Amino acid sequence: MPNSSEKIILKGMLFDADYIDAGGKAWVRLWIKTEDGGTVVVYDPNFEPYFYAIVDENYDINLIREQIEKINGIKRTEIVKRKDYGRERNVIRITANFPKNVPNLREQVKNVEGVLEVREADIPFAIRYIIDKGLHPMDGVECVVEPIERKLRYPEYIAHEVKYVPLDKEYPLRILAFDIEVLNPEISVDPEKDEIIMISYATGASENEVGIFISENNEKKLIEDFLELVAKYDPDIILTYNGNEFDWPYLKKRAEKYGITLKIGRDGSPLLIRPAGFIKEARAPGRALVDLYIIVERDLPEVKVKTLKNIAQYL
Repeated sequence: MPNSSEKIILKGMLFDADYIDAGGKAWVRLWIKTEDGGTVVVYDPNFEPYFYAIVDENYDINLIREQIEKINGIKRTEIVKRKDYGRERNVIRITANFPKNVPNLREQVKNVEGVLEVREADIPFAIRYIIDKGLHPMDGVECVVEPIERKLRYPEYIAHEVKYVPLDKEYPLRILAFDIEVLNPEISVDPEKDEIIMISYATGASENEVGIFISENNEKKLIEDFLELVAKYDPDIILTYNGNEFDWPYLKKRAEKYGITLKIGRDGSPLLIRPAGFIKEARAPGRALVDLYIIVERDLPEVKVKTLKNIAQYL
């Protein structure tokens, strides 16, 4: 709950967006950078997950709407007009109780007789919010907010209004790059048995700190030292090279061996590694985990063998 009735206008750069479960209700969470390089968190509790059902025009759309409303987990429905391949038609807009319910609801709605297809159910909740609000990541945002009791290490606010404004200046970002080294005389390494012996890192701050953590037969401390660096330096962006496929999964697996949770998220949440098509994606709320190998693979076809050393020499 707000701890002050005073509303303020907050301007900054939208850096990341996700949502939290606030007592069974989804609150959009915006991670916003301020012009002094700080981070603030803005919650919007007034946005709801929704998707659309396209109905066979030979059926009574009102009867189908009634059938859909009987499905558990649906908050409400309404008939709205939408463009369908250039032609305006009536469709059913379905609002869910919670974003995580949408995949299951989508399948149930598909099975209702008279429903031809379901649309926009695969758009992630936070992305849906950004689209509907006309916001742009890494661009300006203006919020009318009230401060609330802080639970994170950053100032937190409840939003009354959120809108896009063009960014009129550069905002400083804190950047951390790291690379792990694993010892194994064989060609391939196995996270079940092969230890990390070194983590090298560099920051993008004005001091341009470069450092190395060495195991010295204590891999557990090596991992803890790295997590302490992340917590203390608090980077906005963490750079790796093939980190999605190697560094992050390997580090996560080795940390689990010692009962360590890789709390990389700015909210203290653990590193999330999930499939993204044919590759893996590492995610951490409030930070951008950027795998430079993906960019190199896309933009530098002239470099045939894309080792980190080869790319560094090429650039």
